[in-house]
Amino acid sequence: MSDSEDRRELWLERMREEYRATPPLGSEAKERLEKKLDLESATVTSRPRLWSKPGLATRIWAMAAGLLIVAGALAWVMARSKASDRSAPRVQDAIAPSESTSVVRFVLSAPGASQVSLVGDFNDWNVASAPMRHFDSDKWIVVLPVRHGRHVYAFLVDKARWVSDPGAPLAPEDGFGVPNSVIVVGGPGST
Repeated sequence: MSDSEDRRELWLERMREEYRATPPLGSEAKERLEKKLDLESATVTSRPRLWSKPGLATRIWAMAAGLLIVAGALAWVMARSKASDRSAPRVQDAIAPSESTSVVRFVLSAPGASQVSLVGDFNDWNVASAPMRHFDSDKWIVVLPVRHGRHVYAFLVDKARWVSDPGAPLAPEDGFGVPNSVIVVGGPGST
């Protein structure tokens, strides 16, 4: 036998001797123990225990772990889609025209610009909804579906400078300083 096995055997033998040497309980001690056990069992049965059902705790932990895995996967997918969003074509670029919309290509020459957005009444003047892509040394382009009708629009260069489209007619002054451009989509007189 090894040294650790010898120590364990000695310890077990000592425990056995102490157990055998324990005096038996008197009748008073037995009665007190039985009363205490009866009181504890009455309080335990009076309130239901969630964890007393077999396997319930394991199932709860498994569900929590599964939810964490799903949340992590969703966060990873969203982070990957945001990273690839800059180089991937926009969904709106791939939308085919319908009876009430036409696909329109907007181009602006803006040498030295680092960012250009198309804003207009067709996208509620939202700077983030139609960012343009740098196409050539100084050209910026975006293609998107636009509802048929007359629309007013402009370009926002580097988030600070409003520029009208030099290739389109101008709308009447709107009081904001830079005249906007006009486009008519679909039907007679469309540009």
